[in-house]
Formats: sequence, C-alpha cells, structure tokens
Amino acid sequence: MAVKMDMRKAYDRVECGFLQFMLRKLRFSDHWIMLVMRCVSLVSYKIIASGQDIGPIIPSRGLRQGDPLSPYLFILCAEGLSLLIKDYERLGKIRGCKVARGAPIISHMFFTDDTYVFCKANEEAACNVMELLRWFQQASGQQINVNKSTIFFSSNTRADERTRVCLRMGIFEAGDNSTYLGLPNIVGRNKTALLGFLKERLRKKIQGWEELGHNPNFVWRSIFEAKDLVKEGARVRIGNGSMTRILADTWLPDEDNPRIISTHPALVDQRVQALMVPEQSEWDVELINDVMNARDAALILSIPLNSRRQNDAWYWRLESSGFHLLRVLIGFYNKIERVKCSMLQKLDGEQKKVSVMTCWASWRIRNDVVWNKKAPTVAGVLILAQYCLEQWEKAQDKQHVPWAAFLTDVDAAEIWHKPAAGTLKINVDAALFAAPGVHSFVCVARDSSGASVETVSCCRPGLVAPEMAEVMGVREALSWIKKKSWQNIIVETDSLTVVQPIRSPLEMVSYFGSVIFDCKTLLEELIGVSVLFVKRSTNSVVHFLARASYSVADRIIRSYDVTSDFLNVGGS
Repeated sequence: MAVKMDMRKAYDRVECGFLQFMLRKLRFSDHWIMLVMRCVSLVSYKIIASGQDIGPIIPSRGLRQGDPLSPYLFILCAEGLSLLIKDYERLGKIRGCKVARGAPIISHMFFTDDTYVFCKANEEAACNVMELLRWFQQASGQQINVNKSTIFFSSNTRADERTRVCLRMGIFEAGDNSTYLGLPNIVGRNKTALLGFLKERLRKKIQGWEELGHNPNFVWRSIFEAKDLVKEGARVRIGNGSMTRILADTWLPDEDNPRIISTHPALVDQRVQALMVPEQSEWDVELINDVMNARDAALILSIPLNSRRQNDAWYWRLESSGFHLLRVLIGFYNKIERVKCSMLQKLDGEQKKVSVMTCWASWRIRNDVVWNKKAPTVAGVLILAQYCLEQWEKAQDKQHVPWAAFLTDVDAAEIWHKPAAGTLKINVDAALFAAPGVHSFVCVARDSSGASVETVSCCRPGLVAPEMAEVMGVREALSWIKKKSWQNIIVETDSLTVVQPIRSPLEMVSYFGSVIFDCKTLLEELIGVSVLFVKRSTNSVVHFLARASYSVADRIIRSYDVTSDFLNVGGS
C-alpha cells in the first residue's frame, strides 16, 4: 500500500529545538545556525491602533506564511522524517516496494508538502508507520493533516484488510477517481481511457480561443476588434499549393471576392496543388477550364507560379511587399483634421503635424513610464516626435520607397546606348490587353552594333497589375538568358518598381515578391548579368513591340526575320 500524508507547513508548528538539532546534525556552521535561529525565535510585532503602539507581541514561532525561509526549513524537517523511515526500514519494521523486478526498493518519496510511504498492506505495518509518525511529531512539532491524507491499496488487497488498516491509521482510502495536481493517482493499463480527459480539456481550451471571453482585457478586445479587418486584407500567396484549400481559403487575386465560386464536386477537400501539372510550376490549363467557371479560371491562370516551388504563405494584399504596415499615424492625423479644437484651428498645416506627433510621442513615453518604469526626458519626447513626423511624411509620399538608395549612376538613362563589345543588351517591356483579358511582354536582344540578335514575344492569360506584368517580363528575360547560356548581359526595363526590390535585400511575401525572388535567384545563377532602370524614352522600341505583341504572341523572332515581322507589326 501507499500512504499519502499531507504535512502541515513549517511555519505552523516546527519546534525551535528540533530545527537547531537538525542544523547541527547536518553540519551547518555555528554562525549560520545562530542566524537561522534568530529569524525563528527573536521576532516581535507591534500594532498601531488609534495612534498608539500596542505590544510587543512575541509569537511562539517567528515565521509566517509566505516567508522565503519557510520552504527550506520544511526540507530540513523532511530530512529528519526520511532518516527515521530509513531507520525503521533497516530494523525491518516496514518494507518498501519495487516498481519492477530488479528495481531498487522504495520506502518513501517527498513532493512539496506531501509524503508518500510505501509498505505492506497489513495491520502490523500500519502500526509501525503510525509509531514512527508519533516519534516524528513529538520531536519536530509537525502534524499530519489527516483530512488531506489518503491510503492507496493494490488491487490484490482484500476488502476486510483495507478496512482494518484504515481504522488503525485513522486515514480514509483513496477513491478510484481521486486526483493529485489534476492527474489521476492510480494509472492502470488503459492509459488512453484514463487520460482522455486531458485531451478533452485541451480541446475545449483551444476552442474557447475562437470566441471572446466573458471578461477580456484591453489587449484581447483590441485583437478581437481587428479580426475582421485582418481577415479582409489577408490573402494566401500560392507557392506549391500544398497548404491551401481550393474552396475554403482566400487565394484568388480579386479585391471583391477572393474565394472560388465554382461548385464542381471534384473540388471538395482538395488543395490548390491539384490544379497544377505534377512536379512542375505550371497550371494545368485543361483541368482548370474543365472544373472552373470562366471567372475562376481566368483568375487562377493570372496567378504567377514560383519556379522554386516555395511553400504557400499569407500576405497583406494592400502592400506590394505583402507585409502589413501599420499606418496608425496617418489615420490619427486624418481624424485630427476633423476635430473641432480652438487651438488646432489657429495652427497652420505644418504646426498641426508637429502638434499631433508631439501628442503621440508623449503618449508613447507615458506608456513607457507606466509599464516599463522608464525615466523620460523632454529631449526624448521631441526626438520621438520628429522621427514619427518623418515616417508619416515618407508614408504620404507616393514615390517614396524604402530601397531608393539601391539606384546607381548608370540607372535612369534617357537615351538608348549601344552595349560594349562582347556584351548584349536586352530591353524588356510589358503590356495589358483588357478586351481579350491577357497580358504580354517582349524581350529584344541587341549587340554592340545595335543590331537585333533575337526577340521573344510571350502572351499569358489573365489581367494582372502593371508592375506584376513588368516583373514577369524581367523574369522571362532572365530565364531566356539562362536557356541561351549567355554571359555579360545588360537587362533594361522602364519599371522602377521592379529594379529597386530586385536589388534590395528586403523580403517580400506577396505574389510580386515571389516573382522578385525568382529574379534574384536567376541573377545568382547567371554570370555577368545586371538589371538596370531606364526612362520610357530609352525603351521606346520594345514599348512599341509590347503594345503590338498580341498579334505575334509566343514567338521567337531572329535577326533575319526582323524586317518582315516587325514591318508587319508596324503596319498593323
């Protein structure tokens, strides 16, 4: 049997003499023993009532609940009980048990303020256990909390023997459903059924996160209020399609409805990767046209697939990078403009901005004082206000991009120049055709004499954003260079929004960023290839060809075909 005894806390009844005896037996120094005994015995209190001192009040024991010394004194007392149990075990008065054959005999265990004593389930062993407990209680002053103590019997112990042992010790038998720290005291062979409540409790806890609690704090209320807004702006960027559900997730590039509306039964419980050609970064056009309506098919085919088959990822649709940039200051300033305040009405635009940012910085500093115990300074408030104002003004500038510093002196050429000897120059441009609902891009390669070497014209289904068409054109040009094994190539495009992120180390999780990632990877694999930004005037030839490329789509035009093909394009 196992007797679980609840010991009262050390600050309740520990005798000073016993504590001093244990300290000496454990070979503590005299100075340390003196310090501990002073903490326990030389304590007095005074009570102030109606302005008068009442006392001193001298307690019999100087430790109170919560005293940091109390747990250590309890361990010292428990060590005395452990030595007494070992002595009874040595004398053969009690005998422990084994958890398995060949395992050591265990007679007792301590856990916090609970003591487990293992012995045979008979009256003799019960009497010996009670005897050693009486010796311990007389010596230490500690008491057993009988109401919280229980006895566990093995399954082969007879009912009458259990009754006699419980009566002899004055402790109740533990029930079948008794628990300790939330777990069952007795674990049988069927652990799945026994511990199933843990899984159920965890499931209820997780399900509870889907709803707001009865008394939520400010943080959880704020998160809950922003839930619908986040859902509205969040989209899934398709990579390999293995994680995105066709019908359940928001992954279509449609501002109004990003979900699939087709109802073909084959789409139920399927992932987006089922719509792709196996082991390739291509859509299965025939399959998509069979199972999707015209609207869904057009949107799916307009999604560019990453050649590196990255994992699917969530992104913020309102930012080209895909990351959610919190424009709190912008909304705050716009609201301030509508506030009727006599002081604000007297200020001009610049003064209003400074006032708003100073208020915002003061609030931020106030929070640091309250929650982070920081010491503010006036200079710190002003510096923070100035920084916030600069960030706000940059956010208002539509032309501002965080990677503008990556432009070089060779960018922004206004006139097309012939490349150096042994170098090819490829100009890229894209075009959108709303009526047929397609987009195309053209790549023209010319040598150091200015003569056309080869031209590629590609047409793809679906309407995409202009910057997406431009970056897909650059990716097509780089793939073309890799296929031809060309080296020392200059790629020119008139899209600044493509060149800057290609040179920037910033990560982008949007569809646009996925194609940018392809471009960066291709550039790492190629030798002597660079991408430059040029003005529209420099790119006029390829711009004209892109506008007319719908009639000569998906063609490779070599130098000897330039006159006939391009004259036909120009005549059309």
